[in-house]
Amino acid sequence: AHVWDASRGELLGSVPHPDTVFTACLSRDNRMMLTSCRDRSVRLWDWRAGKLLQPPMEMSGESAGAAFVAGDRLV
Repeated sequence: AHVWDASRGELLGSVPHPDTVFTACLSRDNRMMLTSCRDRSVRLWDWRAGKLLQPPMEMSGESAGAAFVAGDRLV
């Protein structure tokens, strides 16, 4: 998953995944990225550093979507 500055066409950061990424969203303050992946995991990233903030959250099936809620306190 990549974060781009659309106005300049500049790549700002990337996070690696072992399989297809279905959803990627940024927190309101743009500090964290949440991704859902075909490997049945949802991941929370410091996307600028390209590092996980916690171990992947394992789901029972493919994770087709994920989002921040409640002011970014919950996913």
